[in-house]
Amino acid sequence: MPDQNDTLINLSFSMHSGPGTLSLLLGSGISQGAGIPTGWDIVLDLIQKLATLEGEPNIENPEQWFKEKYHEDPKYSFLIERIAPTKTDRRNLLKKYIEPNEEEREQGKKVPTHSHKAIAQLVKIGAVRVILTTNIDQLLETALKDIGVTPIVIFNEDSLEGAMPYVHSECTIIKLHGDYLDTRIKNTPEELAQYSEKMNAFLDRIFEEFGLVICGWSAKWDIALRDALDRRHNWRFSTYWAHRRDLSIDASNLKNHLHAIPIQIENADKFFQKLSENIEALTTFERPHPLSVPLAIALVKKFVSEDKYRVQLHDLIQQEMNKLCRELNSDRFKTEGLTITNENFKVEFQKRIREYEEILPKIIGIFSTATYFDNGNTQKIISKNIERLAQRPHENGQFIDLQRYPALLLLYSIGVTSIESENYETLAALLLTKKYNDYGRTESIPKILNVWEIFSNCPNKWIPQDNVNNSETLSSDYLLNELHKPLSHLIPDYHQFERSFNIFEYILGLVYLDLENPVLPNGQRWVPIGRFSWCYNRTYKYSKIPTPIDDFLQKGIAEEKNWGFLKAGFFNGSPERFDECKTAFDNYLGQVRSKLQ
Repeated sequence: MPDQNDTLINLSFSMHSGPGTLSLLLGSGISQGAGIPTGWDIVLDLIQKLATLEGEPNIENPEQWFKEKYHEDPKYSFLIERIAPTKTDRRNLLKKYIEPNEEEREQGKKVPTHSHKAIAQLVKIGAVRVILTTNIDQLLETALKDIGVTPIVIFNEDSLEGAMPYVHSECTIIKLHGDYLDTRIKNTPEELAQYSEKMNAFLDRIFEEFGLVICGWSAKWDIALRDALDRRHNWRFSTYWAHRRDLSIDASNLKNHLHAIPIQIENADKFFQKLSENIEALTTFERPHPLSVPLAIALVKKFVSEDKYRVQLHDLIQQEMNKLCRELNSDRFKTEGLTITNENFKVEFQKRIREYEEILPKIIGIFSTATYFDNGNTQKIISKNIERLAQRPHENGQFIDLQRYPALLLLYSIGVTSIESENYETLAALLLTKKYNDYGRTESIPKILNVWEIFSNCPNKWIPQDNVNNSETLSSDYLLNELHKPLSHLIPDYHQFERSFNIFEYILGLVYLDLENPVLPNGQRWVPIGRFSWCYNRTYKYSKIPTPIDDFLQKGIAEEKNWGFLKAGFFNGSPERFDECKTAFDNYLGQVRSKLQ
């Protein structure tokens, strides 16, 4: 017998290298860990119920009692027909075995298990697209919907007739015995002995076009399914049969016919968890090597250095932006159709933040380097691409506002670099031009790209709270830590990076106030603030040394109209307007601080 770990590794490579080419065939063993009884457990319980109806309520050995009473081995079909003669009776009877009551739900019974969740993850990453199951519960559908996948479910002739073709579906589940909420559940020998012509043709096509991973299925009762697999004579894709115990004679014969590779497993939970972990590891291994980021940065430095490379720089930026936008528009970041529960929302929200961050280092490196070494050729293309990135690709569903998180990170990286390199022209091109938003209106970048807009007006609630140290501006602390590494090739000193970061956030709030309040009101206003609003208070409160922000502004004000910041177009080049906005902004900050004390 082959080494079981090696076999699992082979299966992992097969599913990773050919995503969607292997389908799953799942039996009752998958749901056993959820506390949903197996067919045999239900048989024993039905014998007890039958004995009670026969006037013998306290039998000790249900199987022996049945044999003595009816002179044959107990059969599930016989019992279900005697106790629940109609299909409606059967459905009502089965609900008690499958649906959790309040106590069972509190105990975590009859809810999706680790195997259901691992299978859902295999679907999520595209490793599996078609699942056949003899189970009549809805645990798999629940696990899929919990992570934002809504499967196409085929459970009777009507649903088969109207189903979307599986080639166009993210996931198709074929429930061969039906669904327990439907009256046409297949239970009796007559029902399990044959399928309709349409179902047989459908299964023949599935078994022709996909390989198989079989788990939790005994092959004992499902004659029609065995016959369908016996008709298979195409070995284009492999078949794997995961089993806990020795296979029965029927299953062993079928395994030989299918040329199936056996995998001895401890249980379904550990099998599918390990399989999912293996494929995730292979996916991580194949991600682009970090050296691709330094290479892109080196190319930008070369192309920025001379005007003759202007076209190459344009092409490089557009090529990488096109790749990024395709990824952001893919199903990986879809918003429509997600059904994430309230209790899972924060976890999934932060997971999506991490997924966005995973694909951004190269584009951050390109744009920040172009900004830092700009020779006047990059302002327009940077501005246009931020505008492009600020458009939300999906209009409905959950995580709508979070779609602008990549644009926010890129805005901050360009902003901090602009402050550090005194490239105020690029910053002005980015912040001062009105941009079209999703609804056809024109809005400023500071208005649509701030943490309050993107984090659903609750930045301190949703932002990951690792490595942050202030309860009022967790989002700013998080962005500071997140951007330090990708910008360290330009600003290696952390304290200098923090200085430029804080100055940029102050400028962002100041520009927001100027653009959104042409006539400054005397009363209350709202302006996005950052970590600068608190981090200098204690250090500089009793010192005559100006804060880095004060030092930056005082030096600029001293230059009056010659200050590069005003010459770039901020505050219409007017020192008076700048002073007016600064006074209003500082007053607002004072009001905010007083409320927090």
